[in-house]
Amino acid sequence: MKRRALLSCLLVASVTLSTLAEDAKIKVACVGDSITAGVGTKKPHNSYPDQLGTLLGAKYEVRNFGNSGSTMLDDGDKPYKKQKSYIDALNFAADIYVIKLGTNDSKPQNWSKKDGFAASTKSLVEAFQKATPRPRCFFALPCP
Repeated sequence: MKRRALLSCLLVASVTLSTLAEDAKIKVACVGDSITAGVGTKKPHNSYPDQLGTLLGAKYEVRNFGNSGSTMLDDGDKPYKKQKSYIDALNFAADIYVIKLGTNDSKPQNWSKKDGFAASTKSLVEAFQKATPRPRCFFALPCP
């Protein structure tokens, strides 16, 4: 069931993203936590960013900026914006950002600070908007 849901999400993303394809490669940055990084996958290239890159094909350059344990919350126990992967994602200046953060924010020590979640999310998107003119941002829902 989980695999089917993930494949469905990847299919929807690939169809949506394929409508943006032009002659130049479209840069896609996958931003997130261990799920994005691919922790726990049995094969080295089974992370969802790798699978997305395969589905999208040669017109896209998909990079993985996952960082295990990261939170969306700026006051969380491991804020994504304080990680090297965040700086790398900004420097990549993607046309599209797929953001998969929130799972680690649900831990009790982080979710006690949930009032800052919306502001943290907004500032992340604004930083990507400054790095790239008019990027598209997609949010992936946390796994159940």
